[in-house]
Amino acid sequence: MPEITPSASRKSTTGSSPPRGVVPAKPIETKAATGTAPVAGTAASSSTAETPAQEFVATALRTRSDPAALRLAGSHITDAHLAAFAANPQEVKALTLKVFDDVTPDGLAQLASVPLTSLTIKSRYLTVKDAQALAKCTTLESLDLSNCKVSPEAMAALAKLPALKSVNLNSRPVGVAMAEALRLCSQLETLDLKGSKVDDATLKVLLTGLTADLPSLLSSLKT
Repeated sequence: MPEITPSASRKSTTGSSPPRGVVPAKPIETKAATGTAPVAGTAASSSTAETPAQEFVATALRTRSDPAALRLAGSHITDAHLAAFAANPQEVKALTLKVFDDVTPDGLAQLASVPLTSLTIKSRYLTVKDAQALAKCTTLESLDLSNCKVSPEAMAALAKLPALKSVNLNSRPVGVAMAEALRLCSQLETLDLKGSKVDDATLKVLLTGLTADLPSLLSSLKT
């Protein structure tokens, strides 16, 4: 009887078909990760969260009743708030600022990039540097300073506004020096001096130096 060895008793399975009725398993492919998953609790985007000033201005813009007007008030108002507004003024044309002692002239100068036509300033001592910064707002047509302190020197700086047509100094002291400053407003049409004490010398300067409508000016002096 011939000798049978183990190698001769079995056939190689390499390249052979699987038994009938058996589906061959697919090889498992492994791929290297192409990125890192976001850490749990963090946003996947790289957007930066809004600052408190940006949030405050955004809320004021969203809740305003008049699309063309905005009011920013509070002792916490700073240059950052005006920067946030200047970066996204939307369709605001009339701005009211109240109690903003921490705003510097540099902060006010940022308003020059906004096409404002009306500005109301309340509860502030308006310095010459403030006025020089605001004088860069070349689209301003109306300026209400009835509830703030302004010197003749500051008014003279504001008089350089090329489109300024209306000034409200309601109940503010107006003397000859202030009248001389107002005479520098070359486009002035309306001057509101209700409640202001104006003596004859001051009135003479106003009436001889302004191109404002005289009946309207005289009417505004009546209290």
